[in-house]
Amino acid sequence: MLSIKSAISDQHEFEVLRNVNNHGVTRVAIIDTNKNVFFRPGNNESFTLIENGLKEVSFGSQPINSKINNGYAVFQGDIFFHPKKELLVYTVIGFPYMAIFRIDPNSGFVLQTEVGEQNPGKIEGEKLVLDGKRLGIRSSALTMDYIVCIQRDYSIDNTDESTVGRDFSMLPKTVFLYDYDGKLKRIIDLGYPVIRIAANPASNELYAVILNEEFQIVKYSL
Repeated sequence: MLSIKSAISDQHEFEVLRNVNNHGVTRVAIIDTNKNVFFRPGNNESFTLIENGLKEVSFGSQPINSKINNGYAVFQGDIFFHPKKELLVYTVIGFPYMAIFRIDPNSGFVLQTEVGEQNPGKIEGEKLVLDGKRLGIRSSALTMDYIVCIQRDYSIDNTDESTVGRDFSMLPKTVFLYDYDGKLKRIIDLGYPVIRIAANPASNELYAVILNEEFQIVKYSL
């Protein structure tokens, strides 16, 4: 990922990870200059900590206990690392689920907190089938004190997610704020459909792309 400022000034700072198998990888979280976590939603151990592009340690498990073979399709989501708290956060798009891992000097990362649905759909054969009428966390970001998630508040907005498609006007207007123990602290209605969010873990400022007739970038202080 490159910042807009660095792209304009042509000062790109990035590292080529050599000898790394990126098959099935959908997200990468940067831990430090020598360590990265690769997320493979289709694997039984979904996360791989890679050090110096060589040493690999796999950890984590799929969000449900049943063995399935379509994890790549149903376990897609975001992963982010909070450098000060030394926590890795994983959120799932297809159903409400969050896992928080802490750094462990022996095994890389260990599960600290797991919240959400354990039986989000039906098992047919070896596949998890979701009805698609409700989703989990569309997108997430980490601030200093909160895990911020784009989620629909179904208690007041019972939109059938299978009807949304690419109609941005039907996206959720709410963000859910969780603490780093996975406890829901607040639900904030931003007043407009929220498309994407971003944040810096050093502050409690949230940036969002919203739809207000046209696309706009706005900043909120949480």
